Amino acid sequence: MKQQTIKVRTQRAAKTALTVAGSVAGMVGALFAGTVQAQSDYPNKPIAMIVNFAAGGATDVAGRTLAEYLRDKLGQPVVVENLTGAGTSIGTARVARAPKDGYTILFSTASTFTITPHIQPSLNINLADFQAIARVGSVPLALSTRKDFPAASLNEFIAAAKARPKGVSSGTAGAGSIHDILNRYTFKRLGIESVPIHYRGESAALPDLMSGQTDAQFVSVAAAAQQLQTGAIRIIATASPKRAASLPNVPTFAELGYPDIFGDSWQIVMLPAGTAAPIGARLSTAIADVMRMPAFVERLAKVGAEIPPPATPADIVKLLADETKRWGVVVTENKITAN
Repeated sequence: MKQQTIKVRTQRAAKTALTVAGSVAGMVGALFAGTVQAQSDYPNKPIAMIVNFAAGGATDVAGRTLAEYLRDKLGQPVVVENLTGAGTSIGTARVARAPKDGYTILFSTASTFTITPHIQPSLNINLADFQAIARVGSVPLALSTRKDFPAASLNEFIAAAKARPKGVSSGTAGAGSIHDILNRYTFKRLGIESVPIHYRGESAALPDLMSGQTDAQFVSVAAAAQQLQTGAIRIIATASPKRAASLPNVPTFAELGYPDIFGDSWQIVMLPAGTAAPIGARLSTAIADVMRMPAFVERLAKVGAEIPPPATPADIVKLLADETKRWGVVVTENKITAN
């Protein structure tokens, strides 16, 4: 009798265990199916694009232009939110902490990851918190001088600058900006003494160059080309791999014997690390399609941005790693801070 009772209890326990296991498996399966469904339906609601630069600048305009074209490709609105401050870290952190569902994306420049961590390490911007999706636009920079600076070529610029007891005054778009970093590297490489003068952005620095208050400045090619036409500034060379389309008669530093002087402000789209691969692939494909559209290319050109060569997420990560190392050396050797 006792053995029969034990047998019945054992059978009941086994049935209960199977029922619980079946329920758990069902829930896991439903959860997995729901996740797969969510990924395959992506996107099925509006996407937030966080731009960690101020409204109206080249990066903001490029981001809004991309958002506009993505809306048609993805079938959902892409809503731009400018979240600036603390060396771009506020907007960057917002995306790093966002759900890994593809509905919060970052539109930024490479300098957020390659320069800012060197000059403001306390901001804790970490590339490992993100996964690269696309490299969208590249804004080449050109070494420009005031219109009456006694030089029309790089050799003449070097000679004139070295002849000045105090060197040259050079405007920048802000301490630690790509303009500032490239500026310091270039003048040191050319053996020129320079006194950097920091402004709140390129647009604030350019008027002083045009009025002759400063001697030289790295300027985005769009702004440089516009002012060149009016005769307000002179352009010595571009720090880009090839001649800028808007400045076809201006040589690159590489052409002039300085292939190591290069630098541009390039824009990237990032997702929080750990976002499902199908979501990243969907977004990457849509952006690639947009970048092949002539109308999009033309609109980016108006803010001085050129479409860079195609790059996979792995390519972008390598580019970021290489530039992080390169600019880190420049920051250390020149003792550059954000102040």
